[in-house]
Amino acid sequence: NRPDSTTEHVSIALPSYSVSETILSHYGDRIPSLEHRYLASLLMPSRIPAVSIVYISTRRPDQAAIDYYPGLLSPERRARTEGRYRIIEWNDGTPRSVAARLVSRPDLIADLRAHIGDRPALIEPWNVTEAEAALAVALGVPINGTRPELRSIGFKGNGRRLFADAGVPTPLGREDVRTTDDVIAAIDAAVNSASPETIHRF
Repeated sequence: NRPDSTTEHVSIALPSYSVSETILSHYGDRIPSLEHRYLASLLMPSRIPAVSIVYISTRRPDQAAIDYYPGLLSPERRARTEGRYRIIEWNDGTPRSVAARLVSRPDLIADLRAHIGDRPALIEPWNVTEAEAALAVALGVPINGTRPELRSIGFKGNGRRLFADAGVPTPLGREDVRTTDDVIAAIDAAVNSASPETIHRF
């Protein structure tokens, strides 16, 4: 999936916000607006003419929004995007992520597999949880992300702990800062452990 690629392939834009169903229920109709930020993927064929985009959302964007992104391009580059994307809307009314909804529909999985055919493909997700991993397995397509069981390492506090365990130096800071008191204590610790030159830069 590089600009010089001449191999026809498929990139699946999967803005699957896999967070708790409580959060998804609370935000409800606002979730598709977050998903629609992935419409920028429609510009990819302007740089990689051999790619076809499949964009999946819980609500189809307005046509004006779909047309907006290619409209940012020069006429020559815009022409490369024409016919190079497919938009799929799947809304079953449940407070679940896009991936969780798709995994429960073998018919939609089969349709996607047929669309991909024998072309190489990859999934570009927003995050990777068990639902996105299950979708990748069901499609037989690799997903660009961290294995779900390693996800916790990506959080800042756990990342700092991992670095410390490996002997890798980290910037001044503290793990697990969640309250105002935690912030004050972290700042105090940073100032007390910093060199005068570092404090001057602050």
